[in-house]
Amino acid sequence: MRRRRQSDKQSSRRYAAAVSATWQLFTEAPDERATFADLATTLALPSEPAGPPNRLRHVVRIEVDGRRYFLKCFRATQWKNRLHFAVSAPRASDDAGRELRVTDALRAAGHAAPRPIAYGRDGQASYYLCAALPGRALAERLADGSADGALGDRIARHLGRLLRDGFRLPDLSADHVFVDDDGALAVLDLHNGGLGRHGAPPPRLLGRVLRRFARSVREL
Repeated sequence: MRRRRQSDKQSSRRYAAAVSATWQLFTEAPDERATFADLATTLALPSEPAGPPNRLRHVVRIEVDGRRYFLKCFRATQWKNRLHFAVSAPRASDDAGRELRVTDALRAAGHAAPRPIAYGRDGQASYYLCAALPGRALAERLADGSADGALGDRIARHLGRLLRDGFRLPDLSADHVFVDDDGALAVLDLHNGGLGRHGAPPPRLLGRVLRRFARSVREL
C-alpha cells in the first residue's frame, strides 16, 4: 500500500510545535536588557519599517533614547535554507540564528558588523535584534558625492579580504557596506552568509556579489 505523502501544512504545524518561544539577550547593558527584556516587550515598542518587506522577512527600526536598533523578523525559514544551515558553517536552525552566528564570526575575527542584542524564536518565526552601525551606507555616500575613487578602492579590497578569509557573503552591496566618520568599514545583512575555506572564493560567489553591487549602484 502506498504511504500517504505528508502535506506541507502538516509538516509546518509539526515543525512549529517542536519549537518553543525563546528570547536570548546578548547585551550586558542594564538599560538595553530592560528595554528589550523579552520578545513581546520588544515587539510592542514603537517602530517603523526600515525597508520594503518581502514574503518571508521584514525589518523595523526602533529608536530608544537617541539610539537606533533594527529588528529583523523572519516569518519562517524555508526548508531548503534549514537544510543548508544544518550542513554548512556556521550551523543554525533558522535565518535569524544564521545571521547571529555569521555576525559573531566576523566580530571574532576583528571585522566590524552590527552588535547583536538579542535572538528569539516563536513557532516558525525567528527574530534578530541588533544595534545600528555608526556611519552611513556606501550607497548614501555615492548618492551625495561624498565617496571618491580612493574609498571605492579601499572598500573593494576590504570586501575582497573578507571573501578570501572564508566569509561567504553573497548579499554584499552598496547598501550593506557602512563607512563611519573615521573611515572604518562594516558589513551587514548577513542571514544568507556562511563560512568556508580561506583562499580564492568560488567564482559563482564572486559573480553574485558583483551583480548585486552593480544593481545597487546603477542609479547612482
